Amino acid sequence: MFFNVQRLCFSYYRSPMTLKDVSFSLEKSSKVLILASKDMGKTTALKVLSGFEDSRFGNIYLNGKELKEVSDQEKGFSLVLAEPVLIEKKSIADNINYQCEICEKEKLSNEQVLTLLKGFDFDKDVNTKVKKLSLFEKRILQIVRAKIKNPNILFLDDQFEDLVCEDKLKMISVYDKLMGDKNLTIIYTIGDESFRFLKGQKFEFNYDKVLYLNLAAVQEFRAIEDFEKAYSLLDILKFYVGYVLEQGYIEKDGKGYFLCKGDEKLFKFDGKFSKKLDELKLEFGDIEEVFVCDLSGEPLNKIDSSMFNKKINEKSIFIYSNLTGNLVI
Repeated sequence: MFFNVQRLCFSYYRSPMTLKDVSFSLEKSSKVLILASKDMGKTTALKVLSGFEDSRFGNIYLNGKELKEVSDQEKGFSLVLAEPVLIEKKSIADNINYQCEICEKEKLSNEQVLTLLKGFDFDKDVNTKVKKLSLFEKRILQIVRAKIKNPNILFLDDQFEDLVCEDKLKMISVYDKLMGDKNLTIIYTIGDESFRFLKGQKFEFNYDKVLYLNLAAVQEFRAIEDFEKAYSLLDILKFYVGYVLEQGYIEKDGKGYFLCKGDEKLFKFDGKFSKKLDELKLEFGDIEEVFVCDLSGEPLNKIDSSMFNKKINEKSIFIYSNLTGNLVI
């Protein structure tokens, strides 16, 4: 196995666990997508996996050798963080050639540097000081520097994070180029906000496996769809939707089932949902506390019962039990 992680654990001094008993493996040239909400440790995970943070328990193997026994040159890892690590007072060309020097490669001319940048649709005077670049431009420069190493594995932190919408759209093109490299192994993270943006843009995630990092544990999935099905519970709402719009309860009376809030009956459920709601075994006077999540973000007080039921049918409104987290409808 090309890259093999076994029972990996990590935490900062006197801090909760960031990684707990994490295991997975990948073949050469594969793409691994790590999904993680804000503050769940996606950046730390990349640092640990790449050996940047080595105070860990567990084992990481590269081509069968323990990572701690492999030289940096043999590893051939490139770590690209969300927060660019560049020489701010130096020019674009200086930053590129500094990387060439580290890799013991011949210094590049300005024309060669410009050609590298244009490969990622980045056309800029190479004598421009890095401190004058936008966050998007700095990230492109960092990616170009990483590619100079011809890495065995590119560890790519969420590059969409904190970008304005226009630059996020440009970054999609950059990802398409990187993921289209059939010879490059990539382990990349996507945070919750970026995930929602990319889903909204119908971005085709490129991966051989999906790892969901949550509360230090990792679950492995073959597809985004499997991930979504497994986490059709309250714990995915923040990641997938970002917020819960309404908290209320379902009540049954002689006229049917109603979604209520306080003393107000907001909506009556269509009869076709009655069988599903009957499974709750509600009796008159009993209630089921629920969260109502509208993926469109439209306030519930702006729609009527007909639209409410239509949205449920179209799967743009989901209702979860506040007690168990299970999907009710």
